[in-house]
Amino acid sequence: MVSKRKKTESITQQEVKMAIKRKKTDQTDQTDQNTSKSWKNIAYFNEYQDADKKRVKLLSENDKIQVKVKRCGPAGLKYVVKLRKNPLFEEKVDKKGKKQRKKGKNKKVRA
Repeated sequence: MVSKRKKTESITQQEVKMAIKRKKTDQTDQTDQNTSKSWKNIAYFNEYQDADKKRVKLLSENDKIQVKVKRCGPAGLKYVVKLRKNPLFEEKVDKKGKKQRKKGKNKKVRA
């Protein structure tokens, strides 16, 4: 019986390790996405209907943005309209890499 326990414990430990690895990779993927596309607060309202009108107006003016209404303030009594550029329409900027060294410049030729 002791050997069976060790086997099951080792399996569960392996599963836990794999789950932790997956969780870490998921977190890094999410942080990469969120850092470049942050939401900006546009306006604050006391009633949801007013905030929703502002959201609809902004969406009708521009199709390349995303707009949402969120609760905020003490006890969630106010509403904020948030805006960001739509990630689907954003152009990706290519980053220049480091210059590569020329290989073979100082190599000795073997005869």
